[in-house]
This record gives sequence, C-alpha cells and structure tokens, in this order.
Amino acid sequence: VVIREIPQDGYWSNITLAEDDLVIDAGSNVGAVSILTAAKYPRVRIVAVEAVPFTWVYQQVNIHALLPAEHVASGRIISGLAALGADADGTLQMQ
Repeated sequence: VVIREIPQDGYWSNITLAEDDLVIDAGSNVGAVSILTAAKYPRVRIVAVEAVPFTWVYQQVNIHALLPAEHVASGRIISGLAALGADADGTLQMQ
C-alpha cells in the first residue's frame, strides 16, 4: 500500500507495487495517474476518486477508452464521484 503523495517528477522511479496492493487516487481528475498505474501494474487494485462531476465524466470516458475491458469488469479499477472534508470540530456535512 502506498501511503504518500507521488511527486510530479519521476514518480515511477521509486515505486514498486505488489499484485495485491491497493492504490487510492484521491483527486484523480481525468484519471491519468490511475490509467498509467493500471497499465504498468495490471494486477493492483485502483480506486480513482474525483469530486467534480464534469471532470469525473471524462475520467469514466478515459478509463473505458484506454484500459482493457477486463480491468473494469474485474473491479481492478473502480471510479467514484465523491468529496469528503470535515469542519474544524470534526463533523462532516454530506449533500
């Protein structure tokens, strides 16, 4: 499990993933990092989460267009539309 932010410069050079790893791409935008990760490590599980509905639609299009159908059908990559955040007192408002 990768528990850190991937730096923008050369993020592939220092990361090795095992087959059973779970990658959570929070703020995944149009899915570029998720798609690249799935292509390089086809056996890892990926959850791509995007908060902006318009951008998430493009993420869906990209995932379905650029990855083999078995990635999506097998649940190896899951894309979700969600945003979370807490107030200073630790409460969370869901709308």
